[in-house]
Amino acid sequence: LSPVCLGSLRRAASINAEYMGEFNEKYLPFIFEACYSCQYGTFIGNSEKERFENGYIQNTNSIWSVLSDSRFRNPYYEPSSDIVVPDFRLLSLKIWDYYTRVNQVRPSTTHVLQERALKLFQVSATNQYAWLQENLRRIEDKLQRKTEALEKTKRRLKKAENDLNNVKKE
Repeated sequence: LSPVCLGSLRRAASINAEYMGEFNEKYLPFIFEACYSCQYGTFIGNSEKERFENGYIQNTNSIWSVLSDSRFRNPYYEPSSDIVVPDFRLLSLKIWDYYTRVNQVRPSTTHVLQERALKLFQVSATNQYAWLQENLRRIEDKLQRKTEALEKTKRRLKKAENDLNNVKKE
């Protein structure tokens, strides 16, 4: 299975969590597990042609017929014509619950997966903190330059005002 597929499922999970989508939290993990289980012919082979030629379409069920079941539907979903714009900030990054599932993975593997997820999150948070610190420093430097320029302009205006008053006196 392509890592692109897993990445797409993870992004779909993020968007679904952020916008409370049409499907519940069981939908995407079911698709992911179906990709590896070969229980459904939908993900076997590299193309529709290959699936047809090898009889996978005729001899297996389609995952889509199973996924149309109401057990995968979000009962609170309300269709909308609004455009979905996900929050791409690193700060809003959430680890997909599927990565940290406990009841479906051997205990020794669970600990390793949780540690990897925690390390990934720590690295991401550290990088984002460094980025924020750098941007804060740049903004503070820019503010300092603007403040100095403003003070310089104020001094020039005061001098010009004094010169104008001197000219009026003469």
